[in-house]
Amino acid sequence: MLRAGLAVAPIALTNSPAAIAHLLRETSTTHVLVSDDKPARTLVDAVLELIVDAGGQPPVAVPMPKFAEIFDKDRPAEFLPERVYDYTSPAIYVHSSGSTSLPKPIAWTHASFLQVAATPCFGSHDLRDEVFGIQGLSMAHASGLNHIAFLVSSGYTAATLPPGPPYVIPTPEIVMDSFRDTKPTFVICVPSYLEAWSHTEEDIDVLKSLKAIGYGGGPLAKALGDALVTKGVPVCALYGSSCNDCDRAKNAGLRRRIGVGVDVGARQACNGPACSVHGGDDVMIREAHELAALTILEPSIGGCLKVHPSLGDGIGTGSTHLSVAGMSK
Repeated sequence: MLRAGLAVAPIALTNSPAAIAHLLRETSTTHVLVSDDKPARTLVDAVLELIVDAGGQPPVAVPMPKFAEIFDKDRPAEFLPERVYDYTSPAIYVHSSGSTSLPKPIAWTHASFLQVAATPCFGSHDLRDEVFGIQGLSMAHASGLNHIAFLVSSGYTAATLPPGPPYVIPTPEIVMDSFRDTKPTFVICVPSYLEAWSHTEEDIDVLKSLKAIGYGGGPLAKALGDALVTKGVPVCALYGSSCNDCDRAKNAGLRRRIGVGVDVGARQACNGPACSVHGGDDVMIREAHELAALTILEPSIGGCLKVHPSLGDGIGTGSTHLSVAGMSK
């Protein structure tokens, strides 16, 4: 759909019908692709009913194509014709968590998505021939959507769960079993998975074998981060980076690991107007999608910043520090 120039708005099924109806209205969605499992169909039916009851025009529900239908070896591929894109128009809508209000749609333009694709090329790691374990990521979240762009430009292989049907619901246990089968060199996950894996030495051994494991989607408890780093797990903080227009490059977040008890991340160059400096070199405010993260230079470790998650809604609270060892925006 991106290749055809259609804007897409992936929506997490964990949202309420009211939240999804709000997102569909805000993004002017005309069609909804629905998988054939009963929970998804039931949820979409409730969403469309809400829109009709409010006097709106509901989008058209369309069955989600199955993997086997798209990649049918017996049917020749038909390539789309070349087209000219409006690089300022939306390519993908991501949405905020909705933790304090209804989730907000955030437009990524074609131009910004190309920038996402380019950023791994400027990191300190050559990602060619690496294997990224992204089995536990949601494609309704920026942490999953970024890999659509990264795969095109970086040359790494993505390790995922098998396509359905039947659909595999990721859990920490299922994802860890997949790690053992696919043997990733890098992993991106949510903090709750790290918490689950921290309780068994067998899982810890798998994590220690990685070049880096980045977490996002929420903050990691500092005590847990310290414990993992002490055991030799290469934890890196990517939390908050996906909604930072200054530097989206997750690869840059994997460039260096820092020791136990440190809340800092590598300072990176700003490539956009969203980064403004207040108070000389001491305090930097990075604004991102109506959210704000306060980053303060850490004098004890050169070139690094201590990051305080959002002072607004959607990412965290002003009193919560990003965890330990890692690279954060």
